[in-house]
Amino acid sequence: MHSLLAFVRGPLLVFAFAVFFLGLARQVILTVVELIRAYRRAGDQVLPLRFLFRKSLGWIFPVNALRGARIPYTLASLIFHLGMLIVPIFLAGHIRLIYRAFGLAWPSLIPSVADVFTLVTLGALAALVLFRLLDRAARSLGGFQDWFLLVLCFL
Repeated sequence: MHSLLAFVRGPLLVFAFAVFFLGLARQVILTVVELIRAYRRAGDQVLPLRFLFRKSLGWIFPVNALRGARIPYTLASLIFHLGMLIVPIFLAGHIRLIYRAFGLAWPSLIPSVADVFTLVTLGALAALVLFRLLDRAARSLGGFQDWFLLVLCFL
């Protein structure tokens, strides 16, 4: 048991962080390359930076999406994504693993608060699955990968 725990705390943790940071770097590089390609193809070479900044903030903080027909879906998605970020980053056990591997630490969530966040996140995930099942357009657009990712997030 101790050898498995040592493997998870050591090489597997380093591998997980390597995959995370390499994937993040890949996304950033692909985004920058696509921006450059789009800029070169565009007939108008003036970039509306203020408009682009507001649009980007609109995707990060979907306040405008809270008006309209899909308010419950937007709320469930927002709660789910916040939970998927907050719980793993601020869980005491994860912070201890990172501290042992890299020497980095930060304040953690109280265990009962982390449990509530986890349950709320799972509830939001269940709501997303339900919305996807009930919405004909979402059912027709979604493929195997979408359902696989939902199952993977649940696990």
